[in-house]
Amino acid sequence: MSTAIIIEVGGTRIKGELDNSPLGRALAAQLPFTWEATTWGEELYGEIDKPVMGVKQDTLEEMEIGELAYHQSNNWFCLFFGPTPMSHDTEPRAAVPICRVGEVYASSMELDELGHEVSAEIRKAD
Repeated sequence: MSTAIIIEVGGTRIKGELDNSPLGRALAAQLPFTWEATTWGEELYGEIDKPVMGVKQDTLEEMEIGELAYHQSNNWFCLFFGPTPMSHDTEPRAAVPICRVGEVYASSMELDELGHEVSAEIRKAD
């Protein structure tokens, strides 16, 4: 079962969900957590304050707009909203293999408006 979440950046609230994958469940068990992120192309990535270690899950590099991912080695939580410097076309592509953990329900334009440096709280939706 997925977990409904809110990513709050200043006064902006973005709805989404953490999926039922091993890392999605592990992240959901740690909610709420904070996230300090910066952009890399059209991806927000950065560390969260509660790392998840030792959870096995398949990795990938090609993502979809609106997808959330996690990279355990670096403790990076990632949100993709368009091409990155690693993209071959318009698809988002991670710099390193990462694990898909969920998605958000916002347009790429809404996500782009969050800015280049983001300080956010991620919590369960009410």
